[in-house]
Amino acid sequence: MYFVLIAILSLVIFSPAFIKSNPVSADNNHNTETEIIEEVDPDVELPEEIDCMVSIKNAEDVVKYAMLSFGSAMTIDSTTTGTAVTSTPIGTVTQQVYGATRVDSNGNALVINSSVKIAGPVGRNVYSLTYFDGNSVYMRDTTNVNTSFKPTFSQGWKTMTVPTYKETYGIFAGELNYTINSSTIKSFGTMKKKLIEKNNQKTLFYSTKISLDTKLSVTNYQKYVKIFSESTKIPEFSKIDLEFLIDKNGNLISYTVIESYSIKSQGFEVTINANMTTSYNDFSKYFLLEDPRK
Repeated sequence: MYFVLIAILSLVIFSPAFIKSNPVSADNNHNTETEIIEEVDPDVELPEEIDCMVSIKNAEDVVKYAMLSFGSAMTIDSTTTGTAVTSTPIGTVTQQVYGATRVDSNGNALVINSSVKIAGPVGRNVYSLTYFDGNSVYMRDTTNVNTSFKPTFSQGWKTMTVPTYKETYGIFAGELNYTINSSTIKSFGTMKKKLIEKNNQKTLFYSTKISLDTKLSVTNYQKYVKIFSESTKIPEFSKIDLEFLIDKNGNLISYTVIESYSIKSQGFEVTINANMTTSYNDFSKYFLLEDPRK
């Protein structure tokens, strides 16, 4: 059985004089709380008040419930943050990235991807907004974005049909599409139990890491990377690691992606190392998106 992880996050891809990425405008309405993570031995007796609704015994269970969260999601409200470091012939470029994805109760989606240069000899700030209304895809981007990920657009919207977009880019803008199954998972990490303290109350969470096959898991993603990086060769991945964090009831809280790949653009071979975390506010919160074109 195939598990397709539609991981919605900001994508930062480098070509020697250009860094391209793809998500909506920075939405700072997501709640953030200070978390104190205490790792506990899997065999330690837990406090009686921590009552789990599902049975999570190993790393395979953690991944299974993470995938079930995607499959059963009524709505999505997530943000992605991280960095992408690109090694070039003239030096190293570091970009700070931000992404946000909201899928409402009608299935409409609004995706932001943005990155700003924070160090290095080349690179530039970019911001991309993509809106899906079920029938068409509307895209708008700009290089005029400040360090707080606030854009100023100078051009209007581009439009294409959903099938055309899917055929052209392999996956939808702002989505990281890994195929996860028994053939693509190279290894599981150990399952870890964590007690995370919020508002003076400890809650049980589980985490694990997986490593994916760098060829079998990225068939669609390679097409997306090739187009946006303006690469003259199919991107070659050398590392794809994911870490999932779920709560005691099997709900996905966040995942972190660490990936490395190389491209060729303008005759140069460059390598990108990205580390990004996507956190979910809620998978079932009812809301309706406002059409950003109005």
